[in-house]
Amino acid sequence: MPQCAARRSSAQRKNLAIIRVIDADDSSKVEQGTKRLRLSSVERSQDQMASQLLSMEVGGSRGRSLALAPLWEGLPLELRMKILGKLPLQKLLHFRAVCSDWRNMIDSGQVLYEGPSGKPTVLYHHPGGLLQTGGGDSVPHLALPNSAKSTWERHVLPFTGCNWTATELESLIFLLASDGGLLCFSKKSTPNTFTIYNPLTKRWRYLIPASQVLSHISRRASLPRKFSIDGRAFWNILDTLLVGLVMNKESGSYKLVVAGIDREAGPETQIYDSAGNVWRRSTPLPLMSKTDSGYGSLYAERGISHAGCVYWHIYEDAWTDFHGLLKFNFELETWSFVNQSTPCDKSLHLQIVPYQRHVLLFEWATGVAEYSDDYITREVSDLLKLGPEIKLGDEGLRELIHFNGRMIPVGATDEDYAFPVGVISQGDTIFVVFRPIRRGHEFPLRIHVCGGRKWLPMYDLIRSLSSLSAFSPTLRAFV
Repeated sequence: MPQCAARRSSAQRKNLAIIRVIDADDSSKVEQGTKRLRLSSVERSQDQMASQLLSMEVGGSRGRSLALAPLWEGLPLELRMKILGKLPLQKLLHFRAVCSDWRNMIDSGQVLYEGPSGKPTVLYHHPGGLLQTGGGDSVPHLALPNSAKSTWERHVLPFTGCNWTATELESLIFLLASDGGLLCFSKKSTPNTFTIYNPLTKRWRYLIPASQVLSHISRRASLPRKFSIDGRAFWNILDTLLVGLVMNKESGSYKLVVAGIDREAGPETQIYDSAGNVWRRSTPLPLMSKTDSGYGSLYAERGISHAGCVYWHIYEDAWTDFHGLLKFNFELETWSFVNQSTPCDKSLHLQIVPYQRHVLLFEWATGVAEYSDDYITREVSDLLKLGPEIKLGDEGLRELIHFNGRMIPVGATDEDYAFPVGVISQGDTIFVVFRPIRRGHEFPLRIHVCGGRKWLPMYDLIRSLSSLSAFSPTLRAFV
């Protein structure tokens, strides 16, 4: 057992902050995990020692830790790894935060964590730069809700570097994909470099494809595409990238697919497989029909992962009404595409929401005045042809998330209300995002946990639905 002081430094205590978003397990589960071990006849004689080690508290005295050290060192390495893998997630994180020796051992990949992921939660991402509230700039960071303290806990992205500056928009870091507790980021200045990050372990890896998936970047970046982050408008080359991530929950490995939908870049597709640490070319993108508007520039919103596939909403410049749905199947390495046959006649936002065994489609009005209870339109019905898993949000789901086609009161007067602007989901958990309006003024978005009748704490920086995503913390995702 590493010889570590039980009293943690302030930095070590800070590493435990993210644990608060995970369901706490009863200490009795530790003993139950030990009993489930199926040891060989040789190992059974060491079962009592293993039970002692599993049931000890990390916050115990230094003397007790030192007394148990010989017992731990006497166990075979393979058995030690099995014991750690049986721990509940929160307990394992406590062990991991004791010191660097414990952290390196748990993160080495030899400990195969067997428990479930943490409780799904909402994750806020700020790319850095200008703050819409309070003035000033912010470094790129994540924020997770802590309902017990009625606040959000900020976590600076550790790979931004000590010399990060917000003076150039190219230095902003954007979230492009997520799945299984892993996040994928990139910068406008380096769109062919990707960072895979596990917020729970704070481990990351830089990935660079064998060849560029976007060509003529300088010319493409000058096209008149307006992009807004927290009130700041600029042009973003990353809108022309398709990035999808899927994680194998059994092995902890992951795959990343990258393709450029820039007309000048060609249909090349590349896949990274962490199991073999290799990049390779895959099935080219299909031909996506475009309107005869004369512009023909395609863009993609952040992809949604579900059941080993990734789905993207594809659309043209703001001057046209072209919308489509694109799907990549990682197992078959195939692309599927379908577009709507009729143009959209009002300003709507198409949202892809994975829920249980289906992928649901919603269309939301972009302004307060345009909101109505008919937010699910028939104009996306053509997109259902993509596959049997594609469904329109139905009446049953509307009842489940308490929409019922009406405003939700949030204050004491009739002038204090909120209306739904989107849904975020993770597994069977649904978060409904509302925009409060009080006496005619807009406030930060509020998030409601579906079914639990619970509101997450308010966070002043949450002004855009695109800055939010669902997240299930896990140690099983090996970067």
